Formats: sequence, C-alpha cells, structure tokens
Amino acid sequence: MTKPPSGILIIGNGGAAAHAVLGARGAGYRGEIHLICGESGPAFNPMLAPYYLAGQISFEQCFPFGTAFYKANQVTFHPGSKAESLDAVNRTCITTGGEKIVYDRCLAASGADPVLPPIPGLGASPRVFALRTVSQTKALSAALKRGHKKIIILGGSLVGTKLASVLAEKGHTVTLVDVADHVLPTSAHPLCAALIERGLEKSGIRLALKRSVRFTEDSTRGIILHFEDGGRMAADLCVACTGVRANMDYLEGTNVVRTRGIHVDSRMSTSELVLFAAGDVAQGYNCLSGQKEVIGLWGNACNQGRVAGINMAGGKSAFPGCIPQFVTAFSGLNFVSLGDVQRQGSAIRPQIWSNFSGTVQRLLLFDRETLVGANLINCHDEAGYIKAVMTQKLEWKRPPKGFGLSPFWFRENTLPRVRQTPS
Repeated sequence: MTKPPSGILIIGNGGAAAHAVLGARGAGYRGEIHLICGESGPAFNPMLAPYYLAGQISFEQCFPFGTAFYKANQVTFHPGSKAESLDAVNRTCITTGGEKIVYDRCLAASGADPVLPPIPGLGASPRVFALRTVSQTKALSAALKRGHKKIIILGGSLVGTKLASVLAEKGHTVTLVDVADHVLPTSAHPLCAALIERGLEKSGIRLALKRSVRFTEDSTRGIILHFEDGGRMAADLCVACTGVRANMDYLEGTNVVRTRGIHVDSRMSTSELVLFAAGDVAQGYNCLSGQKEVIGLWGNACNQGRVAGINMAGGKSAFPGCIPQFVTAFSGLNFVSLGDVQRQGSAIRPQIWSNFSGTVQRLLLFDRETLVGANLINCHDEAGYIKAVMTQKLEWKRPPKGFGLSPFWFRENTLPRVRQTPS
C-alpha cells in the first residue's frame, strides 16, 4: 500500500520526536505529520525509569508528553510500526508491516538500543534485563515485585550506578560489576571516583571492579556469572547497563553519512537534502572538542528535535551543539560531570579541592590553561558558572590555588579571561 506524500515523517517517539512536532507546529507548519515507532505508547523518558523503580515517581510520569499530545498537535501516530528501510533519495520509507510511506521531509529520531557485551549465555537468559524501553522497564519492575532480592548490576555507568543505589535503598542486596578499574569510567575522573565508590560501599553496595565475565549460566534459583579469574557470583537476576548503540539499521545500503550516529550540521541536516536527524541517533557538535559526537542527553535530544522541526517546516534555526554533562544523585552524593574528564596528555593538569570530612569535592581538569572537564560532588550549585567558562573556552591567568571550598572565581588572581588570538 502506498500513501501520497505525507509532509513530514518522523521515525521514533522520544524527546527529539516530540520536540520536532512542537518546533514544526510552532513555526506555522499546517501539513501532515506522521510518526512511526515500534512501541505502542506515548514518548517515554528512560532516564526517569530508575526514579519509577525507586517509587519516587509514578509510571505515568515517565511519559512527559502524555497520550493527548498527538491529537493536540495533529500527529498521525503509527504505533508498533518500525522503519525497516529508508530510501532518502526517493523519499520513501518501508515499515515492518510492509507499508510504504512517501514523505516530503523526514526526521530520523530513532534513538538507541541497549547493547549487551558478547558474553556467552548473557543474551539468552530470562534472568537478564535492560532498562531502556517501556517494555523493559515493566519487565524489570515485575521481576523485582516477585521478591527477587539479590541483584547484579552489570556496568558501572551512570544508569547502572543510579540503579544500584535505588535498589540498595529499597533493601536489595546489590553487586555492581564492571571490567573498568573504577565506577563511572566515562564521566568520573579516577580521583573523584574513589569518593563515589566509598559512598556506594557505605550504602551497602558491593563493588566488583576489574572483573571480566567469561560466561553466564541459569540455575534453578537465578543466574550465575563466571569470571575470567575463575571466580563466580550468583544472583536472582542481572540488569545490564553496558551502553547503547544508535538505531539506524534502516539506513543500510544508503549513502547517508554516519559512523557512531548520523552526521548532522547545526540545522540537524544530514548528507541527504530532505533528511534530518536528532537525538541519540544523531552525531552532532561537541562544543568543547569541536568534533561530531553522539551525546546521549534528554535535553540535547529535545533541543536538536526542536531545531529540526523548525527547519523541516521551512523556518531557520540552528543548534550550536552542547558538551557532555550529567547530573545525578546516589548514596547521599550529588554528582555533576561536565566536559571531558578522561582527557589524557602531557599538558593535562587536574586541580582538586576537598573539605576535611571528604564529603565535598571539586575537580577541574585543565588542558594547559583551558578548562576542559569538571567533576563536582555535593557542590552542584557551582555547575552553571563552570559550564559557562568551559563552553566559552576561557582560560585562567594562573592555576587556581588553595584548598578552601569558597568559589575560586571570587579571587581576583583566578578570574577567567577570554583567550587571546594571535594576530
């Protein structure tokens, strides 16, 4: 079945897709908007799933736009209908049901799917759960309600660490397993990770770091992880928080430029004239590095989606990009990560401040005199200024000195200044 040109086609149903609708309608677009998605419900925010499992919010609050959003914005919703293939030249999309949709402009906002490491037995086990989609969240919630108390979290990512904290607070026995030598290996500097690890252990979470899983097997009571060092660990269930991969299989065989994600410019345009991309499937600008990266943030996805929607509607809008930034709380610690805290090199210099009790910590990472990364523990009120300095690429006249916790920028000799460009 072939439909006539349908105006705007949106592939996906997350924050980027919803904000693309708002951007297009806000720019005065009155044509048809079709949205196709493999899930059947409204837009879901996976970052809220741990808060739901903690009992801090209701399940309905994980859907920030609600069910009325589509009717209110005159969106034709095709639930349970994934994109199988896309012909960006002839402007057609084939769905899982065999439907052929012809469009004028298209937005790829298909997000990312969880990636399980290639560990024998892991992917086939009914005791292994992910936490990305509505169905995955429901399945994990149901399993926890069945009385499973001993939980292994595989992956010390932000999601994994947050989930470990949530489950420990609810009385579960939690072990956090990662092949890395510290938790939050991409967002925490090793000097700050040590304080976080002490907080996690204090809250009852067992850490199994630098442990590589060889294979898993199911038992009558749960799942058993076998490690490369010969050790083993049993639990009722395992939650894998080991990363995601951009969902762009439907672009196989096309000339759309992509690596870890679909390459976009500041307008969210791709290498194909009428194809745009936004969200976790889009590889946009990192303001700090100047490189194109996939930055998996809800806010970033929403900003990209809105810009794409405006431009698909014929308007003019641009999004300069963002920097990696994460804010969360676990085990009594408020944690902020900004920029690139894993940068290496001879010119890289960390500066760290802590209070006497070790409950507050601020780490700044400099590349020569330019601030490129920051970790803040229990001093998150400083994040706004630090982010502004970082994104504007200001530099310090001299390295910050002292170990006091008063904001260093109040001192005249550590005020940032604009980098001078050689004439």
